[in-house]
Amino acid sequence: MIDKTEIENITKDLILKYVKRGSAAKSLSKIITAEGIKIKEIEDDNNFIGALVKQPTNIFYIYLNKTIQNEGRKNFTLAHELGHYFLKHYLQTGSVYCKDNDINEEGEDNLIQEAEANYFASFLLLPKEKLEKQFKQCKWNIDKNRNFNLVVTLKSNDYKNWKILCSKLMKYFKVSETALRIRLINLGLLEWKC
Repeated sequence: MIDKTEIENITKDLILKYVKRGSAAKSLSKIITAEGIKIKEIEDDNNFIGALVKQPTNIFYIYLNKTIQNEGRKNFTLAHELGHYFLKHYLQTGSVYCKDNDINEEGEDNLIQEAEANYFASFLLLPKEKLEKQFKQCKWNIDKNRNFNLVVTLKSNDYKNWKILCSKLMKYFKVSETALRIRLINLGLLEWKC
């Protein structure tokens, strides 16, 4: 098992190396190309979402389900498969196949290597310092409240603020609402009450 701090440090190194401006999602193809990884999209209705495969020629392929429509979900899946690559999950079997429930933005995983790849994707796409900065800046523009933590209940005015804030952050980081919400909760910036 790889420690979360070690995973976060790996993503920080990648960000320093490949992400000059903006979000890491915009640099995913740059990282993939620099590492010599090929991408193929395939159509599959059997709950397949992505895979990392090492060919006998030592070339790596990331396979994505062509039916993924949500840009944020697609980015999280790519980052998840990169997690398998950089965390060397392929060493034992040469490949890692992921079903829809393996790439879980909710953070509930059955397999350790899937949890590690999910942490990797979350840390890469939503780095702590950059997310905190953008969150505070967007929140300040919405409600001028100096308390930067946001408590959201679905029946409150805060939910309206959340939708505005969420929309801006999703657009900046190119992630899904679920990935953003979970990361903000984990960082203690968001408290979600139903």
